Amino acid sequence: PFLPFAFPPAQGDYLIILPEITSQTTVGETGENQSGISVFALLYGIPVIVGFILFVIKLFKLIRFVKQSKKQIMNGYPTYFSAEIQFPFSFGKHIFIPENLSGEQLAIVLLHEQAHIRHAHTADILCFEVLKIVGWFNPFYYLLERELRQAHEFTADEWVLKTGTGVPAYCETLLSCALAGMHVPVNYFKGSQIKSRIQMMNKPKNRTRSLALLTLALALGISGAAFSPNVLGQSTPITALNEVDKIPEFPGGQTEMAKFIGKT
Repeated sequence: PFLPFAFPPAQGDYLIILPEITSQTTVGETGENQSGISVFALLYGIPVIVGFILFVIKLFKLIRFVKQSKKQIMNGYPTYFSAEIQFPFSFGKHIFIPENLSGEQLAIVLLHEQAHIRHAHTADILCFEVLKIVGWFNPFYYLLERELRQAHEFTADEWVLKTGTGVPAYCETLLSCALAGMHVPVNYFKGSQIKSRIQMMNKPKNRTRSLALLTLALALGISGAAFSPNVLGQSTPITALNEVDKIPEFPGGQTEMAKFIGKT
């Protein structure tokens, strides 16, 4: 709300002389109270304060889990077990597990949470928590956060399967947690989309399609830079592009470019 908006200048100068008037205002007519705080600032600031308080409450809850739970070092990470923990989750380099998890399910859940730690997913989540506090009015923050969380879970699931865990056993663990009234393994602050995760794990990978999309994205980025009206401070007329005899291309053509992108 504090960002200025630039409007195109008006065509021509216009001058309208208004008759001189004197005006007296009372408190409340200007949209400000006696302390000078505008109504707009209140409407924006109150949700920010509420969001910040809720965020601090979550952090204090985490601290309480750390102090009151049974701590063990498992696979090099501090792991906390407590009956008050309703679902397994990770935050930073700490893992929090319900007491009723054990055996193979516990091993699989630990692998999942370690994947979140290895990929530093907590940093992403904290960034979006701050964005939602200061930009609570922007619905795209919430939509982007939902997509980011889903991508986090897909990444963690893929990492667990690469360690040798079978898809049936992993899916069975997720379903067992859900049927037991426990949320499936997730990163902190939010639940998970179990159906989409199971579908993604059983979906065959199409590397050709992925390379094609990546190549298209790269081509669009290069095109945007090439047709920019001001590249490196120099103006490039559109007419000059029509005089190029040979369009630049990647050494070896599109096939070599796709291989290069796949390797790097």
